Amino acid sequence: MHKTYGIRYSTSGFTDWLKRNNFTFHQPCGVPAKAEEEAQLKFIAKYEQLKRHLPDNDHIVFMDGVHPTHAVRFTRGWIKKGKRKEIPTNGSQRRLNILGALNLENMTLESRTYETINGANIVAFLAYLLTIMPCGIINVILDQARYHTCKEVKSWLMSNPRIQLHYLPPYSPNLNAIEPCWKIMHEYTTNNIYHPTFKHFTEKIQDFLDNTFQLKALTWVDRLTDNFRVMGLRSTL
Repeated sequence: MHKTYGIRYSTSGFTDWLKRNNFTFHQPCGVPAKAEEEAQLKFIAKYEQLKRHLPDNDHIVFMDGVHPTHAVRFTRGWIKKGKRKEIPTNGSQRRLNILGALNLENMTLESRTYETINGANIVAFLAYLLTIMPCGIINVILDQARYHTCKEVKSWLMSNPRIQLHYLPPYSPNLNAIEPCWKIMHEYTTNNIYHPTFKHFTEKIQDFLDNTFQLKALTWVDRLTDNFRVMGLRSTL
């Protein structure tokens, strides 16, 4: 600053200057280094076209898996100055394996828990979607995880044309509208929250999926949205 403008600031003085000029002190946001902006833009264009021409009986859902672990997720929060906030921890490594499908049109979340997430259970979940959406094409937007693209899934799709899969570009979780749903789930169930037993932990997760989400979904429309933001190195510069 002195070499360029001939001005000297103390540390506190420069901190005050930064605050006056709308700077804040926070961590940078990580983005996938391999994310391709052009591929994301092409996907968004195709998605908008799909949504614009969607027949009345057809559906669009965003599908993804999540694996919450029976452990406290420590996050920042407002704590009175001089007070030490202590939360019990546990050494459990047990986790749940959940598949979910989010419908933005009616703000509903369908989910199922499995022992593991593999091709067979992807098929089972897609078959479940057919039972709860008995009419029309179900357009499923999902990433390119191996269990989403395996032969078992592709073979099943050949005899179940009502399910149409639309794969996201690689390294583009920002284009899957269900991703913020899992973040909200953790806010309500594991962030700074101790569960003494795996049973208690499982019940809280299930209560969020079965009840809390449906009660509060409409208050999260600004977070669960298809107003996608393209990610990549150029867009963060």
